[in-house]
Amino acid sequence: MNLETTLKEYGLKERQAKVYLACLQVGSGPVLRIAERAGLARSSTELVLRSLQQKGLVSSFYKKSIKHFSAEDPHKIVASL
Repeated sequence: MNLETTLKEYGLKERQAKVYLACLQVGSGPVLRIAERAGLARSSTELVLRSLQQKGLVSSFYKKSIKHFSAEDPHKIVASL
């Protein structure tokens, strides 16, 4: 089964699923890199990342004064939903 479809079935909106998957692909990185991977605007991606962070799906940290985001393990997330 497609992970994006599974995430949507568990209540994520389309943009949230795209940003989460882009974050997984990037590993950890700044908003701009995740936005490019997701195919969304930087400002939209930042808002979505904040909502995902509130849900516990991504975490953030600073590296050289730049905020980076990292996705949580999808298996842990699906198991907890």
